[in-house]
Amino acid sequence: MNDKPCESELPSPVLALLDTFRRSPDAVSERAQATLLAFGLVDLDRRAAESRPAAQ
Repeated sequence: MNDKPCESELPSPVLALLDTFRRSPDAVSERAQATLLAFGLVDLDRRAAESRPAAQ
């Protein structure tokens, strides 16, 4: 069974946070990011790795 709820089961404020985060991650507060992490909706470690410049 899937431990994570599907997006249609999430509270509207959480969906709004997710939408904002997807458009502009820097516009979302640390508290909001913690909420998204708690719902298993984002992987901040992966996003941070993607935003780092590649080593040459």
